[in-house]
Amino acid sequence: RPLGDSYGAYFGIQAWDRKKHVAEKKLNKSYQPVVDGADIESFGLRSQSLFVLFTPEGVKSGGNETIHQQDRICIRQVGHYPIATVVPGGLFAMNSLYNAYKRDSNAADLYFVLGVMNSHLNRYFWGKVHSDQKKTFPKIKKEAILSIPIKVPKTKSEEESKARITELTKSLVLFKNDQYAKHGRLKDRMAEDKAAHLEQRINDAVFELYG
Repeated sequence: RPLGDSYGAYFGIQAWDRKKHVAEKKLNKSYQPVVDGADIESFGLRSQSLFVLFTPEGVKSGGNETIHQQDRICIRQVGHYPIATVVPGGLFAMNSLYNAYKRDSNAADLYFVLGVMNSHLNRYFWGKVHSDQKKTFPKIKKEAILSIPIKVPKTKSEEESKARITELTKSLVLFKNDQYAKHGRLKDRMAEDKAAHLEQRINDAVFELYG
């Protein structure tokens, strides 16, 4: 079934004046930590170094605090295909990002959805169906995000594949976030190989589930 059956997609914060209302430090208690498109990598949160004035004077649109305060998937708004990771509640998002969030308690696990969304299979599907073919600044559309097919397992084997995707995705996100926090990047060839191996296992499991 499409992701939009149980998830919403919400555009991030647009400041009235980015130069005035987005800062590199928390100027007062009304400033909230925020991530931008450049902070998001596939399965990883690279950094958080900005703060937005989260008041009516600072926020023009995208200021639904309930969404920003929950764990969710943040997706770059520019790209040939979705580039996304899980972002914790309390870390707000600018309008270079979409926020894909659960609309009900029965919605699929964030990490399962992320594994499918970032998979090579979804990239192939996206290129065939949703790509706007722009060479520069290709846009990701909200409707396309919500149309991503999310498999509902019907057999024990499919349940096992779903659980494997969820756990592998969680492991990869935790590993990459730890590497970025400590080193600002994947530290060395060993770290790169580990991340690539986990991602390949996710791709294999997604293909097995959807194939």
